Amino acid sequence: MSKDKNGFALIIAPFSGDKPISINITYASIKIALVALVCFVITLFVGVNSYLQYKSYADDYERVLADNKVLQDQVLEFAAVTESLKEQVNNMKSFDSSIRDMLEMDAKNPQPQSAVPYKSNTKILTTSKNEITTAASVFNINASRYTLGNRSVLSRTLSELGKNLNVLTNQVPVQSDSLENLEEEVVIYTKTLAATPDIWPARAIITSPFGYRRSPFGIGRDYHYGIDIGVGYNTAIKSTAPGTIITAKYSYGYGYHIIVNHGMGFKTLYAHLSKFKVQVGDKVEKGDIIAYSGNSGRSTGAHLHYEVRYNNQRKNPINYLPK
Repeated sequence: MSKDKNGFALIIAPFSGDKPISINITYASIKIALVALVCFVITLFVGVNSYLQYKSYADDYERVLADNKVLQDQVLEFAAVTESLKEQVNNMKSFDSSIRDMLEMDAKNPQPQSAVPYKSNTKILTTSKNEITTAASVFNINASRYTLGNRSVLSRTLSELGKNLNVLTNQVPVQSDSLENLEEEVVIYTKTLAATPDIWPARAIITSPFGYRRSPFGIGRDYHYGIDIGVGYNTAIKSTAPGTIITAKYSYGYGYHIIVNHGMGFKTLYAHLSKFKVQVGDKVEKGDIIAYSGNSGRSTGAHLHYEVRYNNQRKNPINYLPK
């Protein structure tokens, strides 16, 4: 190998004794080869790095697609749960309102129902409807409009659905408690209404009203604890509400008389009878004939003395009778 200022020569001498081969290599060609090698190495590095990044991005993309599919399935599942809860809340709200309307309407009705000694739980009946939010105004999410791959939108949707589900979850117990309280009130109210003596025991004019009156026996004034109905002798007398016969006997003042226990604090008394059609312990329905009118006991003539008692206090029967 020989050198000069422009490069060097590489001489190859074969062992066979043939003519030597001389290869001239310049410094410029060496520089070009080195630059080419560096460029190749850089290109190879960039290519490998790009491939690895692409593969990583591709794997991430597949993972994001899978995650978004899971999120979208959750959105659809939450939306279905939301719709189910919304329907339950709306159904309970509708039932709640119908019961409230019924109780309020009955409380405002004229006689005889206005005389029913039932006091509704004001707190329950005046509960603000805003306390139980209508689900339709809160749950307006259409899950189908969220496209696959829009992770941020799906995440926000899940968050929104989660909040709405929490609202519904809190509303359902409130609504259920309200309905349970209303159910208790309705049971009490309907029992009280059923026990209220609200029909005439016999239809005729009232000959002596409830309250102070001139004594029918001609001396001073006395307090009349019932009403006298001017029926003739042997007129059929009806029970004014369902109940149980607890008294059927004779006494000096009332003569032959019957007391019916209707429950819920109500009792009615029918006096000055001529004969009984029932006996103690019998169950009767509203309108059943229980006796016949007469003139027994301390009486000035055939009539029916009729009393209404509530919690052992005598009440004016007129307040319970239809006009």
